[in-house]
Amino acid sequence: MEVTGARPPGFRAAVAEIAEATGRECTDVPVSARGHGDALLGFGVAAGEVSARVETFEALSYGRDASTTDGVREEPGREPRGFTEFVREAAAGGAWGG
Repeated sequence: MEVTGARPPGFRAAVAEIAEATGRECTDVPVSARGHGDALLGFGVAAGEVSARVETFEALSYGRDASTTDGVREEPGREPRGFTEFVREAAAGGAWGG
């Protein structure tokens, strides 16, 4: 999945925006990639899947993939909406159990 807005939100910012839009208490709880992987293994997720998820988790956690694209401008030919607008619309539509 790619973010096509003006800025890529970090985990903490994304959680804060979702909490505000839903009126629910949400907290970003920092966890290490290894801790995340250990939890997945404990839930019975296959080791190969855990390895792939940990690699993705590390890339996202450290901002290695923090970028946006021009996909929305190029394909439908409109300006992309911001993450805040996306979250508000999604929450109004019932996302996150709201």
